[in-house]
Amino acid sequence: MQLLNDLGLDGFDIDWEYPKTPAEAADHIQLPQDLRAALDGSAAAKGQHDYLFTAAMPCGPRQLSNYLYLMSCELRRDFFPVSV
Repeated sequence: MQLLNDLGLDGFDIDWEYPKTPAEAADHIQLPQDLRAALDGSAAAKGQHDYLFTAAMPCGPRQLSNYLYLMSCELRRDFFPVSV
C-alpha cells in the first residue's frame, strides 16, 4: 500500500502465470482476497475512491477446469485481461 500511495497509483495488476498445483490454486484465491481487503481498507481510511485491481487470466481449458475458481476471482478483481 505504501508504494501505491507514494507513487500516486490507482491500483495494480497481477500477472501470475498460472497456478499449476492445488496449493497454488488455493494461493490464487487467498492472495486476491488479502489484496482486495488491503486496497479497500486503505481507500476507506482515506475517504477516497476504490483502488483498481486487475489480473491477467488464462483461457485454456486445463487452467479453467483444474486451477482457477472463477467465481472467487470475479468478486475480487475489477477487470480480467485474458491471455491467449
